[in-house]
Amino acid sequence: YNLKTKSLFAGTEWGGTMQLDASNIRNHERPEFARNQLFQEGKPLIILGNHLAVEHPPTAGFNEILHNLPYSSWLLTGDFDPSGNLWLGRQWSGGGLIKMNWPSPEALEPEFEEMWTKKDGLRNANIWSIWAESQHRVWLGTEEGIFIKTQNDWIPIPHQSPDQIYQAMYILPTTQGEVWVGTDKGIGKIKQGKYFPITTGTLLDETMVWTMHQDSEGSIRVGTNSYGMYIINDGIINH
Repeated sequence: YNLKTKSLFAGTEWGGTMQLDASNIRNHERPEFARNQLFQEGKPLIILGNHLAVEHPPTAGFNEILHNLPYSSWLLTGDFDPSGNLWLGRQWSGGGLIKMNWPSPEALEPEFEEMWTKKDGLRNANIWSIWAESQHRVWLGTEEGIFIKTQNDWIPIPHQSPDQIYQAMYILPTTQGEVWVGTDKGIGKIKQGKYFPITTGTLLDETMVWTMHQDSEGSIRVGTNSYGMYIINDGIINH
């Protein structure tokens, strides 16, 4: 939801992005596969999907960023760090982590700065989720768990059971200072540098989690692949 334009943007699978406001509904055809949206105050809306697109001029439409980005396809997740840098995670075709920045406050598009792949030490380069805690500490959710990119290293967050691997689909920092994780099999938390799964006794434990959100009341909302939404509040789970 864009407070500035009072529009709701909904990404679809091969149907583009639907823009809904008080008077009408518009369909932005590109990118066709719209997986996620990123918005930072004072910057145009960015759509992530099978291509990267930016809205300019605002409310007019989306232009694909291809001319200044060497690997622009299948950028499905991203985040802004507190310094304003844009971090993007790439899926398939080798994957990778991309860093972009805004060359000036007036710039309409971010510019490519750097990219990291397996050859740069990233063990699994298919990135499903990103939390840019700072420009020197970026959390990456991959098919082999979470890795934290620091200035000089890639720090793994292993499963509490050494013989298990989890696929980190979504990383959610909460207002209580916790880090929740949605995985290919339910949810969990990061504690003491490890991933600890949470057993709920529901079908949530068996399904893939696509998205998580903490609402204004502190409840955790979990969107799943097969079983709808779960709401968790003080240990109470509603389906």
